[in-house]
Amino acid sequence: MLGNLRSNALRHTPAVGRVDVEVTPNDASVSFEVTDNGDGIAAEHVDRILERFYRVDTARDPEHGGTEWVWQ
Repeated sequence: MLGNLRSNALRHTPAVGRVDVEVTPNDASVSFEVTDNGDGIAAEHVDRILERFYRVDTARDPEHGGTEWVWQ
């Protein structure tokens, strides 16, 4: 999940932009915060970004940088 957040931040941040990852240990867990100065996520998608298989850009198939899921 963290790798996906980081790669999305890098993909949507300009070449002269900045991506920061902050890791904060808690009692029994760890919090990650990824911030960048890219184009951001539209408000209507924010609540769903951690949903499995949810895509903001529905046009991204495996041939265009998307992930192909295979159920077995």
